[in-house]
Amino acid sequence: MGRVAAGVKRVLELADRRHSVNDAVYLVREFISPNTREISHAQEYLSAPWPQPSPHAPGRIAPAVLHVPQPEIKVFLDTIVARYIHTLRWGWPDALRTVIAEPNAELPSDAEFMAVFTETALGQEICPGLDERDQEDFAQVLKSSVNGSDRDYYKIDTHHVDRFVPVRPDLYCCPTVTLLEKVDGCFTPRAIRCGSHVFTPTDGDAWSLAKLYAIQGAVLRFVLSWHPRVHFPSDTVVAVSKTVLPEGHLLHDLLMPHFYMQLPLNFAVLYVNKSVAQNRQREPYTPFLHVPESLFEFVSADYEGVDGNRAFPAYRFWEETPDGCTDYSTFIRGLYDVVLEYVAAVLTDELDGDDAVAAWAGQIAEHLPGFPGSDEIFEGDTLHRTVAAVITNCGIIHSADHCSYARIPIHRGPLRLRVPPPEPGLKLTGRERFVNHEDVFRHALAKRMYFEPTTLKRMVDLHEQFRGHRIEPHARRFTEAFRDKYWEMGIVKYIPLEEIATSVQY
Repeated sequence: MGRVAAGVKRVLELADRRHSVNDAVYLVREFISPNTREISHAQEYLSAPWPQPSPHAPGRIAPAVLHVPQPEIKVFLDTIVARYIHTLRWGWPDALRTVIAEPNAELPSDAEFMAVFTETALGQEICPGLDERDQEDFAQVLKSSVNGSDRDYYKIDTHHVDRFVPVRPDLYCCPTVTLLEKVDGCFTPRAIRCGSHVFTPTDGDAWSLAKLYAIQGAVLRFVLSWHPRVHFPSDTVVAVSKTVLPEGHLLHDLLMPHFYMQLPLNFAVLYVNKSVAQNRQREPYTPFLHVPESLFEFVSADYEGVDGNRAFPAYRFWEETPDGCTDYSTFIRGLYDVVLEYVAAVLTDELDGDDAVAAWAGQIAEHLPGFPGSDEIFEGDTLHRTVAAVITNCGIIHSADHCSYARIPIHRGPLRLRVPPPEPGLKLTGRERFVNHEDVFRHALAKRMYFEPTTLKRMVDLHEQFRGHRIEPHARRFTEAFRDKYWEMGIVKYIPLEEIATSVQY
């Protein structure tokens, strides 16, 4: 661990002196070598991507891939970083226009509050059922509820925002749990525990402000701990696939289009000080309220899980194809089914018992909870479902999460708040500034640079990446079926068809 700590410290020192990502990756390679416990030819892998415990929080967040191939870093610098720089130079007028158009956050009505969840990807945070603590906190509300059946109760839990300690001066967040009741297929907010107080719709201004805090907590969770479950655990799949599967192997060739740009992008997010996630305020596009040291404590809640809280299960691979409470899960499941048909058509019985596939699955299973091992991968259609889940996660879920979240107006989903959490009996004057101009500007610039889709390679063009390959006819049929399924479902509010990318590429 001494060499790990020294390596990470040196990486951060380089970033502070504004060196390039290339320099940082080089130093990480020098100080931190991959885990070679089960690799017979260790020297061969020193320059290959490989998962290892995260230096930030070993075992508590997803394994890290620190040794990113130099050619991938160059592509990242020439495309993604170049776009960041262009947006910094020319995107600020749009951010200023947002400041003028949306200068303050707005207190939502009950209908507007629920729309933030039922009409966007944030619906993934709606959790069925209540825990014992919730039953106690909402006991009075549950007694007077319209419907007494436990199965009709749901919650939105953002209690873990208290891991952002301390937050930046003059900014606030507050742990919340929102009690929802589902009646005739519709969710209705019944109560919100905000800090140590429980508020209901009869509490007037305090109820309105509690809803704004619940939205802020849900947005922070979505961006900084829920959506990272899409990004970082799959780094293990990418690294092992690139290292273990030989070029020309059918599984290798099928997967590679869906790994474009992921490793250097995720490395930059996690380990470069100029990253939006680090939230260092010298950069104008950092919109959050945490100090950098608290970020990974926050992220850990949605990876290692929280004991006794059903809203925070520990990460497992199969959870990345969601089975949720809104039609977001219907949308993802529908497109996953098309991906599964495509994978099954490509990966025929010729891979049954294949040594490379067994090694691939076995190595990933060592690092990624829930991933099938070297024997399980050949049981039934496990290989097909596993590969389809990987492709769906890296392409469809990642893209839909970004686009759907980016469509939430800033005044509806603030990342910062400057008014203290509500107390019983609160009366607002109507002149409160829930956010200031700097908050809106930073949020708008970050939205333009990081949250909105900037698709480079589209899923509907996937067949073009297989020209002359035996997969090409299958990929053509897939893209046609993919289009048909998208329009057949009629769920277009999350993302336009043409914005769905093949990989984690923004």
